[in-house]
Amino acid sequence: MTFEHGDLAVLNENSDIGIPKHIGDLVQITNTEGSPMYDYKARLLCNGRIISVKDIELSHIDKNNPLLMFNIGNKLLYKPTDEECEIVKIDYLYNQIEVKFKDGSCRVERPESLQLNENDIERKSETKSNEQNLVKLFLSPYKKENTYHIPENLMDEIITELQQRW
Repeated sequence: MTFEHGDLAVLNENSDIGIPKHIGDLVQITNTEGSPMYDYKARLLCNGRIISVKDIELSHIDKNNPLLMFNIGNKLLYKPTDEECEIVKIDYLYNQIEVKFKDGSCRVERPESLQLNENDIERKSETKSNEQNLVKLFLSPYKKENTYHIPENLMDEIITELQQRW
């Protein structure tokens, strides 16, 4: 098995759960199952549902993937036309974002053509809130009552990641 508890992964084309609905969706490994039919239990980050998956159904995702800074519902600027749009779906397998414009039309775009509006204070706080929610989601397997019990090796990874970002 190539994934550990807490790892992020992407459901790939080999996934037989909800095809094609969840292909490209992000999951977090919550447990290794030890079943002859499945290798892991994972949480779909789009809806929180726990699913059983095989190792072959998952692809690795780089921790620095720019898609990880976006969330469904984020308001963005579509750079080519300077139009505001909203994220309706993120495909982590093919690195694409589906956005909806004010006129109701939708497009699938690469992240490079989209921009978070950093000058908008409300959006900054929304982004900060999304980051906090993402951290809480990543750490949820380690939460017992109101305390997080984080393994030392994970703590080292968190500190290294923070040092790289600042």
